[in-house]
Amino acid sequence: MNRLPAELREATCAFLDHHRETHPSTTEEYAAFREAMLQDMQQGLAVGSTAPRTLIEGQRLRIRTACLADEPFMRGVELDPDNRPWVGHWPLPWRIARFGDRNMLQCIIEKRDGTPIGILIFSDMSITHEKLQLKRIALIKKGHGYGKETLCLAQRWAFEIIGTPQLYLGTKEHNLRAQCIYKAVGFTPGMPDPCTYFYMNKPHGKGGTLMLTTRRSIRRFTGEAVSPEMLANLVNTAAYAPSWKNSQTTRYIAVTDKALIARIAEECTMGFEHNRGIIANSPVLMVLTTVNGRSGYERDGSFTTAKGTHWQSFDAGIAAQTFCLAAHEKGLGTVMLGIFDEAKVAALVHVPEGQSVSVLIPLGYPAEAPNAPKRKGAEELLTIL
Repeated sequence: MNRLPAELREATCAFLDHHRETHPSTTEEYAAFREAMLQDMQQGLAVGSTAPRTLIEGQRLRIRTACLADEPFMRGVELDPDNRPWVGHWPLPWRIARFGDRNMLQCIIEKRDGTPIGILIFSDMSITHEKLQLKRIALIKKGHGYGKETLCLAQRWAFEIIGTPQLYLGTKEHNLRAQCIYKAVGFTPGMPDPCTYFYMNKPHGKGGTLMLTTRRSIRRFTGEAVSPEMLANLVNTAAYAPSWKNSQTTRYIAVTDKALIARIAEECTMGFEHNRGIIANSPVLMVLTTVNGRSGYERDGSFTTAKGTHWQSFDAGIAAQTFCLAAHEKGLGTVMLGIFDEAKVAALVHVPEGQSVSVLIPLGYPAEAPNAPKRKGAEELLTIL
């Protein structure tokens, strides 16, 4: 204790006194706790003074290790009025001790420009060969899809870098928003609703199953813009969608002009108010078009398939799904809309001659995390002969 700085020594004495009052124990038990706490604090002062290192980086966010200089920010996140009902506050001595706890890793969630927006704490670091706990996640900037993106980054770090077979977390019974988000990013409830325990096992292969089962149709978006670089990245990925004889007939028109998006919402949704609202509030409206007369055709103009011109819709559907999965992998949300006035849309966005509009895809960072609708099982869908 005497080796601690005077101010910290006083805070530590107060913490230990409070712990003894609130956690009745024998003299021997308290002495053991006190000794372990002080040892962890000495180690924590050393570990917490090391330079932060990046654990994993995404399109908008990165997760890095925390240091002692982050303590005021971490305290502010815990004491934020929106977080107080769900997140406990760690006094300074306890936080320093946890820096020295090899079983725990405290992290900062920050934007790519270095602006911190939240905290993330992993536990069970000494048994990652068995499992890893996401002990705490708390953000001060909500409504931008950052929570979902952080959870996806945490999953990637846990499974791809650490190699743990299971990631799990808990939440309070009444934190329904968190429970919805955990389900939306692929965590499995470990008990009936309201669920306070969620887990996820390491996906096999390249994680394609995880992307398929966690993607949702998103109908509400934050106001955050989607960069041209991101749009190009998504289209480059979607270009890998298979097509009829590799004809690659799908094209993409990204509408970002707010006035034009508003016109499409008002003039092209055929009185369908639901679609009008979704389009009007989307940062990007992706108009997916198809080059006519190629998919399903032979070069002499004849059909090889009995489906005739319908095959180009099949190719467009594959491309649209590939695009939406690429967006989901980057933390973006999408929904496919089919009720619209094709001729008016084509005129407003200047679709080139020889192409037709296949589907409209509003795109942006999610402002919701809907649960998955009930799915039919193989016993109903599969026939084996």
